[in-house]
Amino acid sequence: MDANESLLPKVQVYEPLIPRQIMEGLGLERLKQEEEIQRYHFMRLLGSAKKVYFVYDDNPEKEKSRFIEEILWSKRKETGRSRVFSDSRARFNVAGILSRPPVIAKDKAVRAYLRDEFTLSASSIDAYLGCPLKFYYQYMLGLREKEDMLAEPEARDIGTFLHNFLETAFGEFLNKEPVIDEDFKKRFFNNFEIAFESKLLKRWGQESFMIKAIMRERLTRLLENERARPVRKVLALEERLPAQQLILGDQAYRCKYVIDRIDELPDSSILVIDYKTGSAAKEPAGLSGLSQMELNRQAMRQTIHSFQLPLYCYFAGKRYPSRRVNAALYSLREIECRYFIKPDKLDTADEVMDICLRALAQLIGEMMDPDCAFAADKSDERACGFCAFRAMCA
Repeated sequence: MDANESLLPKVQVYEPLIPRQIMEGLGLERLKQEEEIQRYHFMRLLGSAKKVYFVYDDNPEKEKSRFIEEILWSKRKETGRSRVFSDSRARFNVAGILSRPPVIAKDKAVRAYLRDEFTLSASSIDAYLGCPLKFYYQYMLGLREKEDMLAEPEARDIGTFLHNFLETAFGEFLNKEPVIDEDFKKRFFNNFEIAFESKLLKRWGQESFMIKAIMRERLTRLLENERARPVRKVLALEERLPAQQLILGDQAYRCKYVIDRIDELPDSSILVIDYKTGSAAKEPAGLSGLSQMELNRQAMRQTIHSFQLPLYCYFAGKRYPSRRVNAALYSLREIECRYFIKPDKLDTADEVMDICLRALAQLIGEMMDPDCAFAADKSDERACGFCAFRAMCA
């Protein structure tokens, strides 16, 4: 299958660390060796077969594999005929299959599941905020991309690694003031080396030292920031809490959540932290932007961006009813906190929270509305380009 050039043989021409010309100058012809290895396995596979079918894409932009061309040329010389293989062409008309994005009505089973069994989370709410059809595929049907354990680590693997590592590293400060001294830094980076070697090194090849150097540099900056950031006590790390009641107006919903970290600050206030290892996530707009927001999904997506921080403040407020509560996205790339309520705007906290909860009630009401179908939202082309379900949505 896919017996086209660039797929058979599949040889990586680009060398991220050492230019190809330097490799060849040193007598290290890795590309040639790799191609010969693949040719050996390919020819050996054919040699043990009685009947072989090659399937390839034949169009002006693609060509069949050099391995097939080699076999064709050999057979032509051997037989003296130009046509040595029988071939057939297959065409599939897919133009009418998905002429428009599907619209999924909420049938009786979906309505019952939403009403009686489904448990909300920040990620599921944000998925619906971005695209109701994506929410349906991911949370109603439970569809997931197949994970390739042999593939190179992706951003989510790095995120999982750092979350687990920081939970272990800061675990010694649980219920006490964090002290970032030289002894802690030494333990911190010793443990980092051990964790990286055991969790990520084997899945990376020659690029591992570069990735580790970048991670180490950012963790160094993180510790510098943690030493400067006033924290009285670390109250929680990586908490996975059971479903809680989310009460919005006269409606109650089940909602589960995971908290990366909770800090008690010197003024006795509570700060809920969510680590972000990828590109900069957006926190909700301030009071001036929220007060002008219309209560529809498109406006919420552009103004609130994500309901994660408002939900953290809601549940932390119930957990610490006598404390002032705030939440923040802690970027491990830029090493900075992006606060839900800006430190100089704390007097607007109640108004901001009230608007966010009214918007959340409107959004969940639409999600649960039996007459509101799950339809695709294609207003964000970039999000559609990275969506796992884009092939199912014309």
